[in-house]
Amino acid sequence: MLERERATAEREKLRLEQAANDTEIRRLEAEQEARINQFHETGRWTRKYTGERVKNVKGAEELLSHLENEAGGAPHADIQEARMMLTEADNELAMVPEDALNAAVADAASKPVYSRALDKLRERQRIIARQTNRIDRRLERLDPRITKLDEAVIAAEAAVVRVREGRVALRKAKQEADKAKRASQRDVKKAKKALRRTEGRLPVHLYVEKLVKTLGNNNKMPRGILESEAFVSARTKDRQIKLTNEQRREAIELGLLRNDLFGIMYAAHDDITTRLGMRKVFGTENVEDVIAEVADEYTSLAAQARANKNLKNPEKRAAQLEKESANIQKDIEASWDRLLGRYGLPDDPEGFLHYSYQKLSRS
Repeated sequence: MLERERATAEREKLRLEQAANDTEIRRLEAEQEARINQFHETGRWTRKYTGERVKNVKGAEELLSHLENEAGGAPHADIQEARMMLTEADNELAMVPEDALNAAVADAASKPVYSRALDKLRERQRIIARQTNRIDRRLERLDPRITKLDEAVIAAEAAVVRVREGRVALRKAKQEADKAKRASQRDVKKAKKALRRTEGRLPVHLYVEKLVKTLGNNNKMPRGILESEAFVSARTKDRQIKLTNEQRREAIELGLLRNDLFGIMYAAHDDITTRLGMRKVFGTENVEDVIAEVADEYTSLAAQARANKNLKNPEKRAAQLEKESANIQKDIEASWDRLLGRYGLPDDPEGFLHYSYQKLSRS
């Protein structure tokens, strides 16, 4: 699903880039056409036409001069034709700028115009078209799998709805059962109160006889006797450390027992608030989750460094990143333990060295 969304976003990005390139290509082509129509290089054609037509004029003048100066006189028709040829040559010479411009326009229209920006944009358009086709083929391969995944998601959502409905029904049944239980308990309490009121109205000698009979039929000692005198034996007796007042004071002074209830409550409150704060900031109180994210990030950076051909020594850079990852993981674990109050704890908290250090630090 994520791969399909990524491919769709990439295709949309390429489509927008292609549209922007099309707009830029049309703008450059229009600008290029306008510049072509504004100015044409006519120097080459002017020189060519001028040279040719000057020769034609000189030839016509020489022909006319020869006919006019010919001995015995040339025919009048030949002289008239020579003058017309000279006039046409002069007219063609006068038309050199216009003819040169027309020739330059025709030559420019017959040659392709080169533009570096246009060529880059057109090549980019071809690359975008190939990438778009590749993405379309990948989406065609993903569609069947995504369809199956969508069906599985729909089935899972239906299962979740059924589970929720079952929980609601179970909760409702439990509420009904609790309601019936409370009603029965109220009835029992009412019966007990009525019994006690009835017993309270009995004569004293009948109450004493009933109490003696109840105590005689009971195998356990009455609850009124002190707990220190309760005679419970075998595996059912409570395991307790029985200390005298002097022994208890000595144990507190040695640090074996704590008598500061407020200190214990403060320590518990501090630990709970620290863990709640971690969950709010990091989303977890388990340091392994944070270390795993950091390790994944540095693994990705190391892989990119190894694949980067522009680096002089990719393996050295990857090794530096792995070493940096190990150091950061150690720092995170130490900071985590410090926040939880576990940093620097000894391997054997009950050992003699730690006990001596604690006593010296308190004194």
